[in-house]
Amino acid sequence: MANEILTPITLWEGFDDSLPFKETVLKTETIGNAVFNYFYFSGRSVAKKRVRIYGVYAKQKNTKSDTIVILPSVSEGADVNLVSYFSSLGFNVLTVDLRGKVDGETDFTVYPDEISYANYEQRGRRMDYVDTNARETSWYEWCAVARYAVSYAKADNPNGKIGVLGLKHGANVAWQLTATDDRVNAAVFAFGAGWLAYKGVDKFSQEEIELDDERCRFIAGVDAHSYAQLVKVPVLYLGATNSPEFDPERAIDTLQRVNNQNKSWHNFVNSSFDTLDRYCLTDVQVFFQKYLSSKRVKFPSVPKISLEVDGEDVVYTVEFSNVDDVKSVHVYASSNAMNASERVWFMPPLESSKEGECVFRRRLHGFVDFEIAYAVVKYNSGLALSSKFVFENVNINSNSKIPNVIFSSSRLMTTFIVDDFKGKKLGNTFTVDKLREYVNGPLGILGVSTKNTLISYAIKEFGEVLNDKSFIKFDVFTQVADTVTIKLLSKSGFEYATSVKLLGQNKWQNLTVEFSEFKTDIGMPIKNFDDIYSIAVSSQGGVAVNNFLVL
Repeated sequence: MANEILTPITLWEGFDDSLPFKETVLKTETIGNAVFNYFYFSGRSVAKKRVRIYGVYAKQKNTKSDTIVILPSVSEGADVNLVSYFSSLGFNVLTVDLRGKVDGETDFTVYPDEISYANYEQRGRRMDYVDTNARETSWYEWCAVARYAVSYAKADNPNGKIGVLGLKHGANVAWQLTATDDRVNAAVFAFGAGWLAYKGVDKFSQEEIELDDERCRFIAGVDAHSYAQLVKVPVLYLGATNSPEFDPERAIDTLQRVNNQNKSWHNFVNSSFDTLDRYCLTDVQVFFQKYLSSKRVKFPSVPKISLEVDGEDVVYTVEFSNVDDVKSVHVYASSNAMNASERVWFMPPLESSKEGECVFRRRLHGFVDFEIAYAVVKYNSGLALSSKFVFENVNINSNSKIPNVIFSSSRLMTTFIVDDFKGKKLGNTFTVDKLREYVNGPLGILGVSTKNTLISYAIKEFGEVLNDKSFIKFDVFTQVADTVTIKLLSKSGFEYATSVKLLGQNKWQNLTVEFSEFKTDIGMPIKNFDDIYSIAVSSQGGVAVNNFLVL
């Protein structure tokens, strides 16, 4: 029925995922202890036609293993490398293509013409709007593919458990699947956590969306947070604090709706926009070993954080478990930035500690309306878990001057975020490479280094005092000749850049770059300094940077 508001229960009630699979195997190969099938099998019936699902299935030889079903993002294809990774850990692994037809490629899920909007490149309004009802959206078709993937895995291994790993928008599909299919035993969600109807509306702002009939239909039948209350299995959520696509605070709201809070964990990285680090990959591995393989592994409780104001300082208290296994405890704090993707994260220094508790203190600078913070506890086992975000209106007007430091190894500030990632990513999500690292340069002085681009939003704090006489000063180290490029990005969309050629020397080189040297690609200088909101640093080969100041 058109214009009908369908809920998760009414939308999926009576869905038929029992039709025969009618497999067509394209290729078979053995990798390690698993046999990989590259194949097609049939999904749901549409107008007397069947969806033909493309998938890759790695099945362990001579073992009764549990199965991980990987749902890639709806714009990405199946990643055999990610399948291989989890297959090497002893799991059966099945991944399916959700995105459908892609020009220039041969292996993809084939959707009947009647539901051509299930093809990501032909989605039109059917991904972002529910003009009729949720059954006539791209999301319904993508989740239908996921349900048939679970049916296939269960038919092949009836007594095995099933875990679901959803990546980015594939994670939004995974929420729908996990909530409505009781054959799923555990689920991991990377980035996607619903609230798509609220995209662009910051959680702590006063802005509201217009809840017309269309938005109500979308929220009720599509958005993952509407499904979370039906999720009863153990869940793990992974995300990035500055993701422009997936709001981390809204993700916490979704997780708070999950039934069993004692079996709900999360971890946020603040070193990238859309890439998860090796700790997150270990989190997934241990999580599935615990809840699929039933291995006797420890999964600590979620860390807790609280804050209180003490004069011009903020004091943060972190509580955590599994004390004997703890490797490090850190707090990441940010002030005043309503837009989560543009936050600047600082590491308050440790003030005191005792068993199961660490206290950190940070001096605030200038006027601080609100403070947001979270804690990350890393364990010797390779796990890392985050607390929830704590938000507090502090209303402090400090006499302390805002530091002009973007990065200094003496403080190990984390204001640089990695962008333009050039390393290998599994499922276009996880990396085993270091996103950024602190390296020892000459004289034993640390610098921050990456092969990618480093971006910081800290420069927007100086907008009122910047002018064409301002300059950037920093130390840089490279053992081979290289070129470092610095870019200033403005809210108006202008990009100003300048480059400096470096000599390959076994010493720190001190560079000074005046703001008058920055130009657009057509030679236009900076006109509005208040408009500058981020600074980016990159090089051809990867250099180490230290004492990065704006003066």
